[in-house]
Amino acid sequence: MKVLQLVKKSSNDMKKNAFTMIRTLLRKNLVNVQQGFTMIRTLLRKNLVNVQQGFTMIRTLLRKNLVNVQQGFTMIRTLLRKNLVNVQQGFTMIEMLIVIALIGVLASTLMFAINPATQLAKARDTERETHLYAILSSIYQYQAEHSGALPDTDGDPETSNFPTSAACIGAGGGCFNLAGAGDPGETIVPIYMASLPFDPKTGDSDDTDYTIFLDANDRLVASASGEIKGPITITR
Repeated sequence: MKVLQLVKKSSNDMKKNAFTMIRTLLRKNLVNVQQGFTMIRTLLRKNLVNVQQGFTMIRTLLRKNLVNVQQGFTMIRTLLRKNLVNVQQGFTMIEMLIVIALIGVLASTLMFAINPATQLAKARDTERETHLYAILSSIYQYQAEHSGALPDTDGDPETSNFPTSAACIGAGGGCFNLAGAGDPGETIVPIYMASLPFDPKTGDSDDTDYTIFLDANDRLVASASGEIKGPITITR
């Protein structure tokens, strides 16, 4: 029994001693672990300071570079503005030259196509045609009212001195006086026409510069000298 008690006591003592050693080791190790963590925190703090300093340096460099970049962009904008002004002035001069050239070409084309002298000449030719038609219409109206007789100036109803070949119309010598032709009180002017028309450029009352005659087919032929069309002839 005593032996068993001694064995139990010794085993209990050994267990206590073992637990005591374990606790001691754990405490020592825990201290070491805590010291290790402390060292780690210290290193981290130092490194964090270094990192922060690094970031501060980076921010400073970035700021300096950003200022340089902004200055560079400012210089670029200034140069672009100056060049843009020069380009705009250059384009303005070019555009002006192009416009002047186009105006010159258009003016030449228009002057050629719409020549005032030519247009006036065409207008006078149109007026000549109108005069000839009016002259022939007045003669035909007289005929219709006088049984087909043509107006003449011989004063004899049995005869007619109406031209059978081209004769100038007018009150002057050598011309057929159409204005005074017809029976008394029934002359062409003023009964059938208010006044005798004449060439708008070269005619007058003595010589209208128009001609009239009765051809071989008993048709009336009135003519004028056109400026653009050449001879203007109306046959009815």
